[in-house]
Amino acid sequence: MRSGVPVVVLVVCLALAGCTVGYQGPIATPVPDEPSPTPNAATPTAEPSPTPTETPSSDDPGEISVSGGELDVKPGTVYDRVTGLLSTTADPPERIRIRPIDGQTRSLPADTTRMAFYDLFGLTTSDENASGSVAAYVAQPSVVNVNSAVLGNPRLESILAHEFVHTVQFRENAIGAVRGAAGYTLDSRLASNGAIEGAAVFGAEAYWSQFIETGVRPAEDAAALYRNSTGRGRLTAAAYALGYEHIAARIDDPARLDRIYRDPPTTTEQLLHPGVIDAPRELEASVGETEWLASDTGGRFGELFVRTTLGTELNASAAASGADGWGTDTRLDFLTPEDERGFAWVLRFDDAANTSEFERTAHTWLDERATRDGDGWTSPEGRYRLVPVDSETVVWLAGAETFVEEATATSDDGAVTVSV
Repeated sequence: MRSGVPVVVLVVCLALAGCTVGYQGPIATPVPDEPSPTPNAATPTAEPSPTPTETPSSDDPGEISVSGGELDVKPGTVYDRVTGLLSTTADPPERIRIRPIDGQTRSLPADTTRMAFYDLFGLTTSDENASGSVAAYVAQPSVVNVNSAVLGNPRLESILAHEFVHTVQFRENAIGAVRGAAGYTLDSRLASNGAIEGAAVFGAEAYWSQFIETGVRPAEDAAALYRNSTGRGRLTAAAYALGYEHIAARIDDPARLDRIYRDPPTTTEQLLHPGVIDAPRELEASVGETEWLASDTGGRFGELFVRTTLGTELNASAAASGADGWGTDTRLDFLTPEDERGFAWVLRFDDAANTSEFERTAHTWLDERATRDGDGWTSPEGRYRLVPVDSETVVWLAGAETFVEEATATSDDGAVTVSV
């Protein structure tokens, strides 16, 4: 941008690598590195459809059948209210399926390279906020899956309102439009998740204000989750809390959500700073001379990822200031002869002032996380070194000590080369 106690709540969660959207609590699912552009194991495995044990009563106008249990709210009424708020005539789901839902809607990828990078930067797989049971989810517009564990919960009506916004998004191809505009880097997927989930929180918040008005507001639930999550859990929770803030800054009525879907944020910089339309800066980064196995991930992590990383050791304000001015980034991966991993995270900022602010913040992060030794830092996870290569570009080396100590980073007219 060109300018200078876990909480027991029910919140939303989106499986990044698939099309499943849902409402999860009390904590968020971790996200992968650069997700695949095609649905994979993140989408729940199809199960045989149980025989419905309940049908809607005659005064429930939506004609949504319920199987597997009973709801203490009328889903058809909730859906009609949601579509009224959204000013749409989208068809309702055909069925609500109530069943036990254990674990998460997706599993972590078995990619040790990605996990090693996350661990080095505080986004550990063992994060206490990295798992949780799903309260509800939508994998296809015809069915809403509800965890039997939330029956009787006072937030159930808000949960259904949130899921029904997702149903409308599916029916009107809003999810496809938002994802198609963003692309498939981690940065762009996080941005599209913020638009999709932020819209659902926004719709549920409007529903709560008009029809419930007791208990915890959906937006407060999302904010509490984000505030009390850490590491990868916070990266996921941002879609709901910061996505809602983005939507609320751009529109004041859920009937105008189509404006968001037509012009969604395509980077997390745009998500974090409504009104900003900057595209990522140009960045050429390549592997130079080396006898090690090396590759260019070709991915972009984004401002939200930088902020979340810095926030693993620093307060929210410091992390946001350090990440502000992000222009673009990418990562080069190395495998040492001893099968140890090294990473060169190349970050380019908008100007020299923002670059200097990031460097100061990163040094503070390193002092908190690791022990300084010479021109680098060492922690139980690995070795770190920060290498400025020009006035707007920094290469953050991390991983095996042999890599961090032997790697060199240079810039030639803006093109960055990392050699070992």
